[in-house]
Amino acid sequence: MTDIDEGYFFWKRVDLVRPKYTTLKQVVEDAQLNYHLVKVQRSCNRIPKALDAAKLALRLNVSLEWLLTGKILEVEYKHDIYDMHKRQQMNRIFQELLTSDTSKWQHVESVLGIRVPREA
Repeated sequence: MTDIDEGYFFWKRVDLVRPKYTTLKQVVEDAQLNYHLVKVQRSCNRIPKALDAAKLALRLNVSLEWLLTGKILEVEYKHDIYDMHKRQQMNRIFQELLTSDTSKWQHVESVLGIRVPREA
């Protein structure tokens, strides 16, 4: 596999785990990286410097190894994949709730059997 191929798949993995309604620009800025530099790296299928790739991995809640190679250490496999998907699902749910009206919040509270006291 060439460096360009590896860069291409790196960015595909970034897209795979990027929250649905979050732009690459938002992810990059949240990771405190230079968006214009990342945009050039992406367009050229180049992998960022190690520290920048690590910041992206941290922001996306995935391991740096997975982001770089698509592989997870066998020891970590069962827990990391499950945890990664669980975190992604929780993020999606929370993002949806953040943008919804209070009736969805109340429904979730009801289903979970919790009531959060409302301020008067």
